[in-house]
Amino acid sequence: MRALRRRTPRLETAAGLAACLALGLLLRAPAAHIPLERDEGEYAYIAQDWLDGHVPYADTFDQKPPGAFAAYAAIFATLGRSPAAIHWGAELWTLGTLVLLFGAGAALYSPLAGLLAAAFGAWLTTAPCFRANAANTELFMLLPLTGAFWAALAAEAGEPLSFAFIAGLLSGGAVLFKQVALVNAVVLLFFVARVQRGRGPRLAAFGAGFAAALLPVAACFAAAGAWAPFFDCVVRYNLSSYVRQVPLLQYPALLAAALGPILKEGWGAIALAACGLTLGAPAAANPRARRIAGAWLAASALGAAAGGYFREHYFLQLVPALALLAARGAERLAARFKLGSGAAVGFALAAIAVGVLAAPRYYLSGTPEEKSRLLYGLNPFPESPELAGFIAARTEPDDQVFILGSEPQILFEARRRSAGRSIFAYPLMAPGDAGLARQQEALAEFDRAAPKIVATEYSSGAFLAGPDSSRLLFQELPRRLSESYRVVGLMVTDFERGENRLVLGEEAVALWEKTLGPRPGVASFIVWQRRPQAR
Repeated sequence: MRALRRRTPRLETAAGLAACLALGLLLRAPAAHIPLERDEGEYAYIAQDWLDGHVPYADTFDQKPPGAFAAYAAIFATLGRSPAAIHWGAELWTLGTLVLLFGAGAALYSPLAGLLAAAFGAWLTTAPCFRANAANTELFMLLPLTGAFWAALAAEAGEPLSFAFIAGLLSGGAVLFKQVALVNAVVLLFFVARVQRGRGPRLAAFGAGFAAALLPVAACFAAAGAWAPFFDCVVRYNLSSYVRQVPLLQYPALLAAALGPILKEGWGAIALAACGLTLGAPAAANPRARRIAGAWLAASALGAAAGGYFREHYFLQLVPALALLAARGAERLAARFKLGSGAAVGFALAAIAVGVLAAPRYYLSGTPEEKSRLLYGLNPFPESPELAGFIAARTEPDDQVFILGSEPQILFEARRRSAGRSIFAYPLMAPGDAGLARQQEALAEFDRAAPKIVATEYSSGAFLAGPDSSRLLFQELPRRLSESYRVVGLMVTDFERGENRLVLGEEAVALWEKTLGPRPGVASFIVWQRRPQAR
């Protein structure tokens, strides 16, 4: 009987963790079949191109580190290439994040807090307010980010030197998914440095682990002859252009706009997290836990704010810290009113239920296409598979396609290569000479490839051009199209009804001749085919 009593808490903990993992799978199911959005199309296209023998950065411009491309390639090799396969693959990865959240919560607070943190993580990593339906790089970043935090806690508590190495290794792994994880890595370095005895060796171990994650990747691209484009995309472009495009004075307004949906769905979890930061803890608890969690939250917020864009999925970086603090808040709130651990579980589940019920059209009803429209408005994501099929039917596998816009998911779904390195128009819109040089490069690639199909997008959201962006591409490409191409497809946008309609073939030609060009309410996306006699 005594042995049974000792095993029971472990069995209960294992059952609780299994329930958290099941919750994550349950909440992923309603979003699994949502069509790919443009960032997912970016990772999917580059991963597919990589598997076909081409080298990222050298053959395709992209500002992200290669972690997401590798993750997508692994999903393609094991689960398939459909949107559902990609989303379920990301969820399987995320289950590891939930296990690590449990471990970090148990190490920082208590096993109960660890379980509640995993439950909060299961919901937050699917929440529409974070656009967590998508298999974005931030979602993949959370696993090494959380693992690094847990290992740093162990190193800070005086565990063997290997934990400092693991913290550095996983911090480097997180940076390989997104550069802003570097902010969290710096905070973890301070955690490791808190150990008075053996501080130097622990810092060295952390640095060695960090280098062990990054240097082999850099060496691989250097060996492939792609070091210069790799550095240009991942480092130079981000520092010289991307983080400088949003004026600092615009940060508050953009942040306020982004926080609205998060507060609407997540106010319960945020309130509990505030309790976790403010409510006192028993004397026996870790006296530094509040400062550690607060520093982790601040570092995550700083990383999410880098560049000032405040896009919804950027806030996923806060999820581990928010889940841990919300779990602690539920625990402390129950203790404050002397209600026991069952009440803590009730507080956490109530906060999660508030978030789910605040988005019924996402979790509880609607087709994948309707959910895409709910999340992304009139962006042409639901129409992309049909448009890709149309392009694939008019081309051969070796034909190249040029897209003036930012819809790489069409290239991925059509299984056609881009006629140039730029699969996104955003880098082409960099201000000044940098953007002009990239536009000149894109035009030169267009002329060399003479692509059979060209798709031109007419949406400000696909370009984000600023007052200092060059207009060369918009001046030169239409001339080339009018000389050598004909319209074979249109996407007609009905703003009143909130829908897009694809018009293909002869109907598209007739509509184009009738309307004489793109304008709001007529054509937001145009597909051109090279005339047989044109080069």
